[in-house]
Amino acid sequence: MKNVIVLFAIIFLTSFTIKETTQKLPNGKYLVELDKQYLENGLNNYEFTLENNKFIYKLNDKIENFEINWINEEIFIVKGLTEPLNPNQIEKNIIEKSTIAFRIVKQERNNYYFTLGEKFDKHPIYSGKFVKTK
Repeated sequence: MKNVIVLFAIIFLTSFTIKETTQKLPNGKYLVELDKQYLENGLNNYEFTLENNKFIYKLNDKIENFEINWINEEIFIVKGLTEPLNPNQIEKNIIEKSTIAFRIVKQERNNYYFTLGEKFDKHPIYSGKFVKTK
């Protein structure tokens, strides 16, 4: 009986994971600051505005409007940016097998650190932080 109680206690205590809490990105304007290695590879920082389910993307004075789909408080997909707007059958098959999404991994005040890629990517497409400016 003692072994059963000890085993139960171990299972109970290890079932909790320590995780920094993040919150869903609030509406507003953001500057995306990519990590240094991605800037060195030719990618550029950009801006976006979040208005409910709209993702308004701005890069080099070009503005595009996209739809945002929240998977949960920390993960979201931007249709037209992270996946095709009107996928053909091959693209639909790929989307079913893998989900490219923004994942917020940490929040410090108005800075939301993120990765863009699949859930367990060791090498994401890119990473950086969203800096809320307004």
